Amino acid sequence: MIDPLTIRIRPEQSADQPATEALALAAFDPDPRVAELVRRLRASDSLIPELNLVAQLEDTLVGHLMFSRTSITSGHQVAPLSPLGVLPTYQRQHIGSALMKHALNWLAASPYPVVVLEGVPSYYPRFGFVPAHDLGIDPPFNLPPAVWQAYCLPAYSSQVKGTVHYPEPFDLNLLHLTGDFF
Repeated sequence: MIDPLTIRIRPEQSADQPATEALALAAFDPDPRVAELVRRLRASDSLIPELNLVAQLEDTLVGHLMFSRTSITSGHQVAPLSPLGVLPTYQRQHIGSALMKHALNWLAASPYPVVVLEGVPSYYPRFGFVPAHDLGIDPPFNLPPAVWQAYCLPAYSSQVKGTVHYPEPFDLNLLHLTGDFF
């Protein structure tokens, strides 16, 4: 098991881009769509640059996480999380958790009221994610309720409701991931 204190979390740099794309290919193998999403988000105004993070262990990038910004029909800005990937040989060693904790700490001081994601129902509740439908937050397309999750940040109020509108980089008909990954 890796000591979480040896994991360095930092913003992605341009020199990291080939490694983060390769990481996405490995983490979501055999599906290349997440690597394409990484490229599209990186080039988008919707990316939150401070939350385009890598986890580095010695000289190896072992994890990657990206947050973007988008709106919900109530008019609020929300922060979708996608993707979060860890190299297969480093999974279940607290790397994804280290990335998540770092990002959620940053977001706690931000004006964003909520994080949304499509994710494994058994993984994200450990960080405080709940079914988004319970908060009146709907996905832009039909998803199983347990997969569509939300995390309330300090700026959250019950007026944050409605349908999330994913930013343009997600507008790839091939990027509806749920059917293939969950």
